[in-house]
Amino acid sequence: MPKKHPEKKCAHCDQWFAPNPKAAFHQRFCSRKRCQKARKRASYQRWLDQPGNSEYWRGAANVVRVQEWRKKNPFYWRRNR
Repeated sequence: MPKKHPEKKCAHCDQWFAPNPKAAFHQRFCSRKRCQKARKRASYQRWLDQPGNSEYWRGAANVVRVQEWRKKNPFYWRRNR
């Protein structure tokens, strides 16, 4: 018989939800769109807070890299996805 995971309270909206059985141990956010955006924002902020990551996208080398990429992909932002 499969193990039943109890419902959890979402860390963003405080609503109760049934976690995915494969991720129940560490799932903290429900599947609502705004909660997933909050999860992504929190994850990115944790990444930025690590030493060495706050300057990851800054500096002259990254400016040149991005400018070259934009020249090679001029219509990337206009493409229909």
